[in-house]
Amino acid sequence: MDLKQFLDKKQIFWHADVSKVNLRRKFDRRWCLKQILMYAVMDEIKKLNYGIIKKELEFLALPENTENLWKNYFRRCDNGNIK
Repeated sequence: MDLKQFLDKKQIFWHADVSKVNLRRKFDRRWCLKQILMYAVMDEIKKLNYGIIKKELEFLALPENTENLWKNYFRRCDNGNIK
């Protein structure tokens, strides 16, 4: 997943100085992913690797409603209800 492509999106990172983000650091990658899941529109989120989202979800400290949305999505995928 190339998170760097998202860093110039002002609607996602309106509150941050992205020049200080180092995507080689796990903390920064997770922070970036969290911001994308919280502030991006679906057309942007579709560009992400959903396997990475699933793997990192428990570490992102998302708002409860956002985390539940993704947990429910992956549960439905795992049950074969979503292709």
